[in-house]
Amino acid sequence: MTFRAFVDRILDTITDGEIEILQTTFQDLLSTDMKKIGMDSFLVLMSHYPQYKQLWSQFRFIPDSSLINAPELQNFAQIYMGSLQCVITQFSDRQLIIETLERISKAHFNKKIKRYHIEHLLPCFLEIMERKNKGPLDNEVKKAWSNLFSIIASIVEQYK
Repeated sequence: MTFRAFVDRILDTITDGEIEILQTTFQDLLSTDMKKIGMDSFLVLMSHYPQYKQLWSQFRFIPDSSLINAPELQNFAQIYMGSLQCVITQFSDRQLIIETLERISKAHFNKKIKRYHIEHLLPCFLEIMERKNKGPLDNEVKKAWSNLFSIIASIVEQYK
């Protein structure tokens, strides 16, 4: 099976209801402050897994105490959240989302980002979403985001 065929098949595992939840929560909770949410998510990730800072060459030589204000993290967070937004808004165009996920997978492959890195980011991301929501997310929202991260992790894992 080709990589694109794999992506096409795995995209069938997300429901229309989950896509609607992703699009709504992205619009309502994330779209107004994407860079900060991305930064905060990665700061939480790196506080739990300090060794992950070594995955990105632009972060390696930034002291932990300076990372919060580092333009490198701001730029990275903006790119990350922009890519996430692209995926969420492209579900209606199967060819376009497959191409986007292939580009994302290639970038992760080149950085040696593995499935478990993406899985470790999910709870950090949900934590920041709950802060932005000023309360817990309901189970359907958590399930939709978990499924999206699982799909992305599977696609990244499959890329060679």
